[in-house]
Amino acid sequence: MKVMFLVPHGTRRSQARYRVSPLVRYWSEKGIDAFWKEMPQGLYARYSFFSRLPHADVVVVHRELLSSYELGIVRRLSRKLVFDCADAVWALPAAGQGIMASRNRLERGFQRMCQGADVCVVDNKALAEEAAKYQDQVHVVTTPIDVEHFVPGNGGKNGGPTLVGWCGNCDNQSYAEQVMGTLTPLTGSVQFSILSKEPYAGPAREYAMWTSWTPGREVSHLQAMDIGLVPVPSDNNGQVGNGIEALKLMSLGLPVIASDVGVHAEMIDHGVDGYLVRDEGDWAKYVKVLADQPDLRRRMGEQARKKMVEHHALDIIAPQLRRVLGV
Repeated sequence: MKVMFLVPHGTRRSQARYRVSPLVRYWSEKGIDAFWKEMPQGLYARYSFFSRLPHADVVVVHRELLSSYELGIVRRLSRKLVFDCADAVWALPAAGQGIMASRNRLERGFQRMCQGADVCVVDNKALAEEAAKYQDQVHVVTTPIDVEHFVPGNGGKNGGPTLVGWCGNCDNQSYAEQVMGTLTPLTGSVQFSILSKEPYAGPAREYAMWTSWTPGREVSHLQAMDIGLVPVPSDNNGQVGNGIEALKLMSLGLPVIASDVGVHAEMIDHGVDGYLVRDEGDWAKYVKVLADQPDLRRRMGEQARKKMVEHHALDIIAPQLRRVLGV
């Protein structure tokens, strides 16, 4: 049986890096004929791409909102068509919320994909509720984390001040800046580590070490952190996001302080393997608690790692998706 994943352009920077690529590699090692193809940008390039696609028993379209023409081609090439998403693909980032035409176009595209597929696979319950408006066959399969890649370590850090870290991209760096503003009174007792594509220039920047994100350096820089911060907005994007940053940090054995938004409430047991932030002042409160109690940090980190291995690891999630796809 052949399983083909179609992923958006720029896969190395997208969720497909966590939600598709590891699954394809895992299944291939198990003898399943699974592969992925990256969809190009541009009208002519896409026409050529879809015209040459091979047939497959199962085609999984990850996140991309295909045109009616493209959807029709993929529909004819597959025995089973699956639409997979792990975030609010029908919504714009906060900066673009006022663009009505774009928002309507995305909403129509999401509806078209859900209705045109045989099955929808989503990351969490909130996403399932949205997909269920247009599709009866909706399954929740959480994004897996490769616990053999994201392993505990010190990243070369030995002792020194407590290192409080954040990892993200330019789309959500503003949320990190808001949190850093509340942590300014703690500067001196803790240091901050920022891992992102764009240089950090927000509050407490003189106490923050910024590192340019690359796949090869990601794990070691995250390992050097003592506490992980995961702020997200309370809009559509935050409510239905997949929490991949929390997954990575918890797999590395770090206690996580995260916004009490969306999937974080399902993922984090407050006070056991991390803290959920409900008020702005909670960021500084919980950072101080963990900074002052290294034994508590260690215990919470161990619980976080245990949860990832037992419930979110690739060898746990891959069989779940395999059953949904029927392969």
